[in-house]
Amino acid sequence: MRNLDEIYEPIADDLRKTETILGEVLAAYSGSLGAVLTQLANYSGKRFRPALLLLTARSRGPVTEKHIQAAATVELIHTASLAHDDVIDGAELRRGRPSLNRLFGNQVSVIAGDVLFSEAFSLMARFASPAELSALSQATAEMATGELSQLLAQGPIPEEQYMEIVSRKTGALCGAACKVGASLSGSPASEQAAFETFGRSVGIAFQIADDCLDFLGEETVVGKTLGTDLKANKWTLPLLRLYDILGPEERSELLELTRRADCKARLVETLSQRGCFGYAYARAQEFARSAESHLAGIEDGLCKARLIELGHYAVARRK
Repeated sequence: MRNLDEIYEPIADDLRKTETILGEVLAAYSGSLGAVLTQLANYSGKRFRPALLLLTARSRGPVTEKHIQAAATVELIHTASLAHDDVIDGAELRRGRPSLNRLFGNQVSVIAGDVLFSEAFSLMARFASPAELSALSQATAEMATGELSQLLAQGPIPEEQYMEIVSRKTGALCGAACKVGASLSGSPASEQAAFETFGRSVGIAFQIADDCLDFLGEETVVGKTLGTDLKANKWTLPLLRLYDILGPEERSELLELTRRADCKARLVETLSQRGCFGYAYARAQEFARSAESHLAGIEDGLCKARLIELGHYAVARRK
């Protein structure tokens, strides 16, 4: 499998232009505001969502300034959500550096995230048609309701409910990125729908893999605080799978174990032995394959191939 730089090669120049816009947004603030907001440049990561949008656009034709603005918009929305997520999770590490909340406290981090959301919608106004504005607004709302649903769903939940949560909190923005990329390229509604479903499925696969890495990853490699879901009593797919295959007595023991602060090492061992990580990764791969199938009606080409590769990378990655 190609690494991320190789997958992104057809859109490398487009991503650099996207970075320029993001830098300009943050550089517009000075003084104490600038000191806070420029720290969010450290949240720069895989640029996964802008890449979905730009590869979609390149698969349909040339990339325009509107595509670049749209790519920057989805990354601003994503980065704003990370600032909020780190507060919710009590995370102290992001992209291998101290998180914003660790540096400036929770109140500042929440408002900084709000500033980025407002900048995202200001930028959106420059390029978006009513339909594109609706797609990105709806995705932002879904992200919030997905996160809220997970916070309210303490302890074991049905797998179907977990999938609905991850579809909202991660799949929605990935789907919207692809849809807007296609829409700005003038694609018909049927193609926009295919790309949106592709993106949402890839987002679900990405989140399932992320939930596995929360157990299995190393913070120095992944670059963020791990184990936060367990501490917050958010049950993700590996743990839900274990609960589903246990009998009543073992379930009671599992519930007791998850209440202990030192439970992670023992849980990881049990999850591994019982095949729960294998199950979760298999489900993620199913979504990646399903995503690929939704592009069957799109003519083959380099950028379509790279989109499909990106979907499988979402599962195979280790950070």
